[in-house]
Amino acid sequence: MYIPLSDRVLIKPERGATQTDGGFEIPEEKQHVGEVISVGPNVTSVIAGQTVLFGKYGGTEVEIDETTHIIMREQDLIAIKQ
Repeated sequence: MYIPLSDRVLIKPERGATQTDGGFEIPEEKQHVGEVISVGPNVTSVIAGQTVLFGKYGGTEVEIDETTHIIMREQDLIAIKQ
């Protein structure tokens, strides 16, 4: 597992549905919601396992074990799901 440095957060984004209720295929869409996988030592507002909302253009996409993750600064998070 990777541990982000400083005030960064590693997020695994959720993916949108690939089929509509009517059966039409739609392209997989990047969502702006994800699960916090790990946090850096200076992060104070979130912990691993929480679901967060983040901005559309925030962070940097990285591939870890063939899965896309996003790493971003804590200040770029918008909300935490309760």
